[in-house]
Amino acid sequence: MPGVQRKKIVDSLGGNRRLLLVNFSLFELYLNTLSFHKGTAQPKRIIWEVADTSRYLVNAATVQASGEEGTNFFSYESRLPASASLADQYEQMRLDLNRYFGMQGRVEKRIRKCWVLVRAGKGEDWPKSQTGKFPPDTRTIEFLVGHWDLRQDLPPVLDETGLPRGTRVQVNGSIDDMEAVRKSLKRYGLQLVEAEREIEVFVFVEKQGG
Repeated sequence: MPGVQRKKIVDSLGGNRRLLLVNFSLFELYLNTLSFHKGTAQPKRIIWEVADTSRYLVNAATVQASGEEGTNFFSYESRLPASASLADQYEQMRLDLNRYFGMQGRVEKRIRKCWVLVRAGKGEDWPKSQTGKFPPDTRTIEFLVGHWDLRQDLPPVLDETGLPRGTRVQVNGSIDDMEAVRKSLKRYGLQLVEAEREIEVFVFVEKQGG
């Protein structure tokens, strides 16, 4: 809608839960439905099965600069009973988008190439806190795996060490220097290996004839 500011509102009106999104691309609307599927909104976990992705990947800044605001942008509003969860509302939104636009946007599991953090042998003891504090160059396993998984130049990164949450390792150098990281992990008997795993992805499909 030209001249109308982009906005997203979740509120309660008259005993109903309202979800309102204004001036979003179709793909952005679908991404909003992934709020309860951690990680699947990352570009590396999105699978396109469409003829032309440019129909859906609309850059808001470029559109604004061109003066064609509102082109290929859409708004969505739904109201469900207040007893419905926000997850229910996003799932309803996904189904509505599929129906209105003749698409199939869905979360499913597929086999993908990943980096998997595994235990490869016995290493030195884990870093221990001194008076309740850890050295500044230590990081928890879950932090490191989460950080690497967010990097779009790396494949999906998974933790299969089975170590308790909060287990720390000391990384000598930048946590983005993967050569230094691998050397640091080796000290603790850990290794990043390439492997295929079944992971959650978001599949964006054009229905035949749609």
